[in-house]
Amino acid sequence: MKYSILEKILVALFTFISHIIFARALSPSEYGDFLYHQAIFFILIQVVAFGIKNNYFMLYKYSRYRGDIFSIICEIRFFIFCITVLLIIIIFDDFKITLIYSISLFFVIDVFEWDKEYTNDFKLIFIVRFFVLSTLMIVKLILINIYNHYYIALILWLIELPCCYIIYYFIFNKRIKITLVFNKKIISLLIKRSFPIFIASVVGIIYSRMDQIMLNNLMQARDVAIFSIAQKLTEPFTIFAYGIVSYSVPKIIKATVVDKYAIIKKYFILLIGLSFVIALFMITFGDKFVDIFGRDYQESKQILPYMCLTIPFYFFSSYFASILVLEKHSKLIFYKSIIGLSVNLSLNYILIPLLGVKGVVISTIIALFISNIILTLLFRRSRKIIIKILKG
Repeated sequence: MKYSILEKILVALFTFISHIIFARALSPSEYGDFLYHQAIFFILIQVVAFGIKNNYFMLYKYSRYRGDIFSIICEIRFFIFCITVLLIIIIFDDFKITLIYSISLFFVIDVFEWDKEYTNDFKLIFIVRFFVLSTLMIVKLILINIYNHYYIALILWLIELPCCYIIYYFIFNKRIKITLVFNKKIISLLIKRSFPIFIASVVGIIYSRMDQIMLNNLMQARDVAIFSIAQKLTEPFTIFAYGIVSYSVPKIIKATVVDKYAIIKKYFILLIGLSFVIALFMITFGDKFVDIFGRDYQESKQILPYMCLTIPFYFFSSYFASILVLEKHSKLIFYKSIIGLSVNLSLNYILIPLLGVKGVVISTIIALFISNIILTLLFRRSRKIIIKILKG
């Protein structure tokens, strides 16, 4: 688990430093525009992901046709990518933005990294990440200060992970060939299992990024920047949750029926305990970090303590969603996400005009509480899983 966590910390650290560079080099409005397009890009990537990852792990374990599964996943996601880019062209009608978003095509081959996660080769993932992120950090420092435009910031941010995936393919995965394969059984199985997760994931990422999009539309780009600074100071910590999930899911899949819930409980306690420690630390000392971004973002100090309250909810949801997938209750993720998104959108429309940036934070906390706590206890199947976890 050491390298799994270290890799997530590395990504969080370099992401944090990148945002400091962009916030200082760009004006608040330009930085707000960058964050607005970044939010939309996150939605696009979630669409291209199609919720397949955990189902890939499960099929990879039992199937004799691993090569076919590999190729089919790339084919499905490439088809979805073409549709989403077409929508981007229609929505923005901006050649430069469309060209920048087209970089997301290379996220289709993140399946090469999944292969390394399944075999617990997190040390390799860490080494590749460190090399790519270190190199690109130097490039960012040079180019963003020369060109000083959010287009450049978007491109530099977008190419980070695709560079890692390309390295996996050309150096470490040359034995894996992507060929055109049509296996009706595998395709229908993947779509059937992944579609609810896909919808829930898209809803979930809209859930987490819609605040920035709505602030940009209802207020100004500067307000997006103020909100996002507070968000960026809490968001990187969810990397710890993703690290624990990435490490634990393959172990849970491989575990015997007897040991399964003992393993789930072990990582559940670790994850929730860590989330409260982080939240308390940031509530106490978080305002000191705001100064790093510059004088233009001092208003972020007022909303940061409230944003810290979202950390335990995000930790819980990232882990529990994976457990629901493994227990074949993916539809519950969809229901919870839809309800949570509806609550968040409704409250945003009411509270943003009244309270501005603070309204976004309040609506987010309420929506997270309803979707992660209230609905988890209301749905019978998820309630049973919680009871099993507590019993271990």
